[in-house]
Amino acid sequence: PASALALTGRKLYYAVNAFEVPNNRDLYFERPGILRALVWHVPGFAFPWGLVFPLAVLGCVAGVRSARTRAAAVSLGLWVLCYLAAVTPFFVAARFRMGAVPALILLAALGLAHLRHAGRAGWAAALVALVLVNSSFADVRAQNESLEWSRLAEAQRQMGNPAEAAAALERSLERHSGNQVAALMLAQTYVELGRVDDALAWYDRLLEVRGTDPDVRFSRGVALLQGGRYAEAESAMLETLRLSPGDAAAWVNLGAAREALADTTGALEAYAEGMRQAPHDALAYQRMELLLLEGGRTLDGISVLEAAVDRLQTSFELRFQLAAAYTQAGNLDRALEEIDICLHLRPDDPDALRMQRWLNERLGR
Repeated sequence: PASALALTGRKLYYAVNAFEVPNNRDLYFERPGILRALVWHVPGFAFPWGLVFPLAVLGCVAGVRSARTRAAAVSLGLWVLCYLAAVTPFFVAARFRMGAVPALILLAALGLAHLRHAGRAGWAAALVALVLVNSSFADVRAQNESLEWSRLAEAQRQMGNPAEAAAALERSLERHSGNQVAALMLAQTYVELGRVDDALAWYDRLLEVRGTDPDVRFSRGVALLQGGRYAEAESAMLETLRLSPGDAAAWVNLGAAREALADTTGALEAYAEGMRQAPHDALAYQRMELLLLEGGRTLDGISVLEAAVDRLQTSFELRFQLAAAYTQAGNLDRALEEIDICLHLRPDDPDALRMQRWLNERLGR
C-alpha cells in the first residue's frame, strides 16, 4: 500500500507537470517545423503547459470569486480534476492528458480576463502552481536521446536511406555508447554501405558483451563474406551454428563461404542442410543448383530445382532458373513450359519474354 500510494503521488505530479512525458515517441525530439517554437522546455520552465496551467489556476480562483463566472469556473475546474484523476491510474503521457487542455485554456483565458478578481489567494495559488508544474523532481524530464536517434535511424533504413541511418546511429551512440541495439544496427548499416571494416569493429565490440549471441556472430559472418574474408566468414558461420544449429540462413552463408574457398563438397553439404532446415526458402536451392551447374552436374541441378518448385510453386525466380537449366540440358520443351508459367506469374517480365521468344524460334513455333 505504501509503494502504491507513493507511485500514485508521483503519477499525479507527472499529470500536472509542464513536461510532456513521452510514451513511444518523444515530442521534444520529433517536433517538426513550427512546433519547435510552440512546444519547448528549458531548465525551470516548459511551454505551453508551464504557462497555461498556472493561468488556469488563477482563472479558477478568480472565476469562483465572481458571481457572473462562478458556474463556468467550477464546471471547468471539476472537468480538469475529473479528467486528470481518470488518467492518473493508467498513463499520464503527453497525448493521454491532452483531453484536459481545452478546459485549461478556457480557464487561463478566464484568468487573464478577470485579473482584478483573483485576490491574494488567486495569485498565491498561481505562483505555487507555476513553481510546481515547472519543477523537475522524480526524473520527470529524463530523456533518452540515444533511443530517439536509434528510432529515427530505423525509420531512415526503412525508407532506404542507409547513409542518413548511419549518421543517426552514430549520434545515438555518442549519447550512450552502451546502446547495444544501436551498435548492432550501425554495424549492419555499415555493411549495407560497404564499410566492412567499420562494421567489423562494432561487431567485435559487441562480442565482448554478447559473445554467446548467435545473431551478432551471424551478422559478423555476413560482413566478413561481403569483405571477401572467406576463411574468417566460414569460422564465424560455424560458430553461429554451434550456438544455433537450426539457423538455415547460417547454413546457406556457410555454403557461400565454402564455395568461395573452392570447397565444393563442403558447400553442397551446407546448402543441403539449409534446404533441410528451411524447405520453403528458395535461396539454398538456387545456390546449390548454380554450384552444380558450374561443376557440369546439370541433371543434378535440375533435380534440385524440380524439388524446389514442387515446394514453392509460385516462385518466379526458381522457375526461371529451372527453365535456364532445362535449356542448358537441351530440353527446350520443358524450358518453354516453365517460361510460360513464369509469364503467368509475371506477365510483363522482359527476361522471361525474351527467353520465350528465343525458345519459340528454336522450336519453330
